[in-house]
Amino acid sequence: MNDVIIKLTQLISKLKLSLGVSFFVTNSIAKEMKNYMLANGVEESTINEFFMWVTVKMPEKLSIKIPAVIFSEYLKEMRMREIKALKISEDFIKKAYDLNYDEKNISELIHDLREKFREAMRKGIIDSPEDFDAVLLSYELKGVLVTNDEGMRKVSEIMGVITIDPLAFLENLRRLMIYLNNEEKT
Repeated sequence: MNDVIIKLTQLISKLKLSLGVSFFVTNSIAKEMKNYMLANGVEESTINEFFMWVTVKMPEKLSIKIPAVIFSEYLKEMRMREIKALKISEDFIKKAYDLNYDEKNISELIHDLREKFREAMRKGIIDSPEDFDAVLLSYELKGVLVTNDEGMRKVSEIMGVITIDPLAFLENLRRLMIYLNNEEKT
């Protein structure tokens, strides 16, 4: 993994120096990235080098104006999800009662309930302040948001923020690097 981050850092630094492309992350995402890298064997010096080229910035929450329709739609969506989650819970309680589950089966049922509940409440919606901060920062900077999170993509689309899948992003970086290397040769 250390080698991957070194190569990514080389790509980012070259693109920044050659084309003036900037890369940003929020404080919370930077912290998550650092923890993930450390847990996967990336050396501290490699992480520090990476963050020399990536700007850590929080969105200007007090000055960003977003249409009220976004909040209104979010509230409607959450109300529908609450109703769906309540229905799921009711169905699981009825199932447990009707089948007279023992303690082992109840544990399995609770596990299944948690999975269904999590899917009903969190899938396809921004479910954390960290995710919302990333969308806001992209909106503020008129940047491209790199994510495969469905909820972040939905809100970004409403706000006019361009999103790109992480694998497509890496492929685009690779192609830009090839282009820059070819330009240097000519």
